[in-house]
Amino acid sequence: MIIVNTILPVITMIIGFYFGFRIGKDKEIPEVKTPKQIIEDHKEEKKEKKTKEQLDKYIANIYNYPHNQQEVE
Repeated sequence: MIIVNTILPVITMIIGFYFGFRIGKDKEIPEVKTPKQIIEDHKEEKKEKKTKEQLDKYIANIYNYPHNQQEVE
């Protein structure tokens, strides 16, 4: 009975470590974003969107040069 209670957990732990390290080498751990990173990413996306809208206005003004130009901020 003592053999089952001591050796079986050791054998299963060794097998678990072996397959755990083997699987860990193949797959990458996903990156976890902190709330600060999420907020910064959101601000950058807003800034890029605003810049894109301004550039679209500039292009529209070039194509509509003499008539119907939009005001640029």
